[in-house]
Amino acid sequence: MVCQTRSTFSGQRGRTATPLPSTVRWASWHTHFSRPPPNPEAIAGNLHFDEAEDWNIGSQMDVFSVALHELGQPLGLDHSNVPGAVMEAIYGGPWTDLHPDDIAGARSIYSSILGKWNMDWMGPENNVAGDIEASHHADNIFYRGYDNRMYLFWWDGNSWENDWMGPQNNVAGDIMSGGISNQVWYRGTDHRTYMFWWSQSTTSWNNDWLGSPNNNYGGSMSPSHLSGQTYFKGPDNRMYLWWWGGECN
Repeated sequence: MVCQTRSTFSGQRGRTATPLPSTVRWASWHTHFSRPPPNPEAIAGNLHFDEAEDWNIGSQMDVFSVALHELGQPLGLDHSNVPGAVMEAIYGGPWTDLHPDDIAGARSIYSSILGKWNMDWMGPENNVAGDIEASHHADNIFYRGYDNRMYLFWWDGNSWENDWMGPQNNVAGDIMSGGISNQVWYRGTDHRTYMFWWSQSTTSWNNDWLGSPNNNYGGSMSPSHLSGQTYFKGPDNRMYLWWWGGECN
């Protein structure tokens, strides 16, 4: 839609006794707005101001307030009976902001189209200590509980379910999800790198530390999303790498 705010008319052009059905007129017809396409008129989408009026900025007959009202019409807003609303049927400007009634009207039209953010808790559990990590492969949310266990929220198709993933209470933090399967790495209380992985054969989560008993985890871990590799900073500030060697030691 293009609103040609520079278009004007003078006097009686905007004050005919029988306005066209495609034209919106307001407050003694100081302005009128021609509805946008599919209105077939050549002036479809144009906003016209009566040049015979005493237009001002910031005072009575404020041109910006009048334009704001008129532009509410193509958005689908009707005239309001709420005093102070921009869309009030009788001019009450000038206005410097939208009235809550104007905002509510727009939301009632467009919230179902544009969508909105909703918020609620995912379950009655109040044991989230931190280190929240979302899985890259499913609707799984991992976190550290106050008992230092690894917990999981998962979507069962109807609601969020929650449980701990194993009796180990050695999760110190730095939970990371990624890799090529449903795997979760974390820093243990002994500074080793640990991993939870889902076993299809046992249909359960398994847990163990990775490789040799070196406890050289220094932080800043990041798993690769393209391979079974995990990078981390050692206490000597070197970059270290865990990778799967194809056999169990």
